[in-house]
Amino acid sequence: MLNDYKIGLLGGNYGFHELLPVLNSIKCLSTIFVLPRGKSGDYTDYNNYTGIKVTDLSEILKDEKIQIVFLAVAPASQFSLGKKILESGKDLYCEKPVGLNFTETNELSLVTSKNKRNVFVGFQFRFDPGIKLLKDATDSHLFGSIRKIKTNWHTIGSSGQGDKINWRNNFKLGGGVHREFLCHVVDYILWFTDGEALTALERLKLEKNHKSNLKELYLVSENSNFQNIEINISRGLVLRSNWEVNLVFEFGELHVNSEYPFNLNNYKIEFSGTKIFESEMKSFLKDYGIFKNRMNSTSARSYALKLYFEAIIQSVYENKKSSLPNLDNAILAQKISDNIQELIKK
Repeated sequence: MLNDYKIGLLGGNYGFHELLPVLNSIKCLSTIFVLPRGKSGDYTDYNNYTGIKVTDLSEILKDEKIQIVFLAVAPASQFSLGKKILESGKDLYCEKPVGLNFTETNELSLVTSKNKRNVFVGFQFRFDPGIKLLKDATDSHLFGSIRKIKTNWHTIGSSGQGDKINWRNNFKLGGGVHREFLCHVVDYILWFTDGEALTALERLKLEKNHKSNLKELYLVSENSNFQNIEINISRGLVLRSNWEVNLVFEFGELHVNSEYPFNLNNYKIEFSGTKIFESEMKSFLKDYGIFKNRMNSTSARSYALKLYFEAIIQSVYENKKSSLPNLDNAILAQKISDNIQELIKK
């Protein structure tokens, strides 16, 4: 891509530390207009940025050559700012959660439809090589249909910060890690199953034999046409942050696990099943092994974000359609998360 595109970035600590370096590495972007939001956090990447810095969002919104704005600010501000960006006639990339509750997220969807714009939510896990491997396995049908999905997300929590300071641990400030991670989980489960798991996700409930709270959340699906889903999300209960997904097929079981710092050489992949499928699985993993060895020191997050952002830019500026995650899955995740919070209160 050798084109000359302009974008806007409205960010806080995460926006400048994680998103800005990735966007800066995309060759087709000639200019990134950046606007800081908030006063706390590490702004080293922003201070070192040599491109155009603006002091007001209107400077980004009035530039007709900017067709998309990347938004990564505090959860309490994302809905109002996202709505303003969409109403200005620009597409929006928004980090999750896009709103503090289902009502806000659903309203953003209505604004999107009214203004005929697109919202791309921060579901970069579709481009994570481990998640992509699982998707390729389901699409290949080598091991039959999916019978069960088990996924675990665990984080060490905040770095000595209290719940009132760190939104990741506070449901009222944005949903905490449960809402943040649940967005990813809902998106990739629907992706794995081509939407067939929708009913099962809508029927998620707290496991009766497991004490769920704001430190650990254990969810299971009720019976549906799609078989079983188990989701476990926790914070502060592990020494190292990690995530894992286990897919149980008709003829085997595929397990992918990654631990912090989530480099591409830090994935563990296991397959168990009947011997007749072992050779197919070895062949299936061969290309991934070659890829992993070549990219072993690369951050999986940065790698996934770059692929996702390139796909977004091609979609917005070059009208290249692809299967990108949309706001619908974020709305569903928000609805599930709101319901879970009410159950926890009881």
